[in-house]
Amino acid sequence: MSDPLRPYRNWIGTWAGPGEAQTGAPVIVRQTFELYMDDKALLMHFEAMDPDATRLYHGVRSLLRADNNGVLRAAAYSTIHGCMLFSTTPDDEGVLALAAQSPDGNLVNVTFVEEASDALMFTAGFRPANVPLNAPGLPRMHARLKRLMPVNFSAPPGAPKG
Repeated sequence: MSDPLRPYRNWIGTWAGPGEAQTGAPVIVRQTFELYMDDKALLMHFEAMDPDATRLYHGVRSLLRADNNGVLRAAAYSTIHGCMLFSTTPDDEGVLALAAQSPDGNLVNVTFVEEASDALMFTAGFRPANVPLNAPGLPRMHARLKRLMPVNFSAPPGAPKG
């Protein structure tokens, strides 16, 4: 049996980086990926904050797992859009593209693109259902994320390596 999460297992960890909100305001994005439920699901946590990390603009908690037909879906709660069920959309290797309809009828899409082993590009947007996908001027949130490495507390900074 194939592993539907295989393409995303190397994303496990915490990622962060600067970006821009749909309004054009600068943001800092933090994204975590964590194996969950006997390693059969991917728990994802997203936060977009002001540059000083003192105000949360948008938070999303979601769980990505294959349904009974082997299709990846993500149950999610967004502080802006509420509860949604995302479906994966076909895309290239190294891309996780998700789409859902929010309770108020907006079409929401989220994409992660693996640019390198330590770099992900994140983009997201939403639009009313009656607005075409290629409509001009549709704003998108985006951020270039780098993998955060754990701090080694076993030696003080600058100490000789042993």
